[in-house]
Amino acid sequence: MNLLVVKANDRPSSQATTPKMYDAFMEELKQNDNVDVTVYDVYEEDTPYLGQDIFNAYMKLEGHEPLTESEERLFNAQSKARDLFEKADTIAFVFPLWN
Repeated sequence: MNLLVVKANDRPSSQATTPKMYDAFMEELKQNDNVDVTVYDVYEEDTPYLGQDIFNAYMKLEGHEPLTESEERLFNAQSKARDLFEKADTIAFVFPLWN
């Protein structure tokens, strides 16, 4: 099974519960040989907002127009994330609970 873990928390384990839960989860996964784990850390990766700039890039690609450097960066980052989601059989999201 391909598991994608989307990590959306940059706090250290010493300061919050969610990172501790993430660490425990990842340790448990190491014991399972049937799971291929990929971590996508939104704070470590180039994770741009999905907005008009990426839509403009797609329109340019459809019209066979060249992308600007910024549009190419957005397109590549979005493509990388999309490919990871498409490859995954299961997705786990790790995010803080602010309560």
